[in-house]
Amino acid sequence: VHFANNILKIIKNTKKVKFMAVDGEHEAEILESLPAQAGGLIKLKMQDVKDVGEKNGMTFLYSGTTPHHMQFVVNLENFPVCIEARKVRDKDGDLKGINVNYVEIKEGIYNVRTYERGVEDETWACGTGATSVAIASHHLGILKENICHIKMPGGNLTIEFKKAKNGTYQNIWLTGPAVCVFEGEIK
Repeated sequence: VHFANNILKIIKNTKKVKFMAVDGEHEAEILESLPAQAGGLIKLKMQDVKDVGEKNGMTFLYSGTTPHHMQFVVNLENFPVCIEARKVRDKDGDLKGINVNYVEIKEGIYNVRTYERGVEDETWACGTGATSVAIASHHLGILKENICHIKMPGGNLTIEFKKAKNGTYQNIWLTGPAVCVFEGEIK
């Protein structure tokens, strides 16, 4: 949304947009628009989550198109994310590789570091990873509210959601900064 608004300049005269992504239709709201390099604040509606499961001692769910594993750790700052994530990312062959999220809760803030499949490394921020941590924590009874504050190396995110009577997590909104972290040119 930030890229479409500030770089491509295809969003005109509106703060609310709808768009198609690989996992279906999304809607977003531009809460604060800043110059392209400075970023902005975006509120993005995520896909509903129908199933949270545990298999082979792992808590996982599908948030968008990617399965996510969540694990609580102590001393997240010094935790060897890449080494440990590579041990579990293919643990369950049915999932065809997963994103791995390591979590430590400090003073009500969920500190998260994510190893992403495809990137095959730790990333600064992962919206589906943050969403997965919030939903899985709520499902496990660790998170009692329908809002979760997440701190990732790339910035702070807020996840809000509702749990339907049938157990589906709906109306999931991710709010956070959209910041350019890399530029390149292909010749």
